[in-house]
Amino acid sequence: MFRLTRGARLRCLGTDYGPDDLLQEAIRRILDGQRTVPSDQPFVACLMQVMRSIAWASRKRLRAVAKEAELVQMEDTVPSPTPTPEQEAASNDACARLNEVIVDMFGDDDEAQAVLMGRVDGMTPAEIKAAFGMNQTTYDTALRRIRRRVAKHFPKGWKP
Repeated sequence: MFRLTRGARLRCLGTDYGPDDLLQEAIRRILDGQRTVPSDQPFVACLMQVMRSIAWASRKRLRAVAKEAELVQMEDTVPSPTPTPEQEAASNDACARLNEVIVDMFGDDDEAQAVLMGRVDGMTPAEIKAAFGMNQTTYDTALRRIRRRVAKHFPKGWKP
């Protein structure tokens, strides 16, 4: 009996069973016929294997429940894909400030302003080049000037 109690105490760790409950559940499953005892295996060894199996299934079930609870918690913390009115207002303010900065930084460079305004409006590079009559070299040169001025003006990045 000592081996069974010690085995139950070791196997119940991380499960929702206590040591006595695990041993009793193993005995119940054998008596109900859910688990069979091979004739060539000692009864104590069979009980140990049944307890091991029950404990493994319990741990697996608890991990699945924990993972599901974690997913539910993550769903609760994921922000809504549609912005709130406050977020839209903040975004509009940030865009207005960015436009002011663009005009201040690139007021003397029409090509750079065209590229930046096209990007802000969501245009592709091909659309920007077509709309403002630029070739690839002119477009690339304007992008380099933009990158250099932005890096010089905002060495730690843009903060709205």
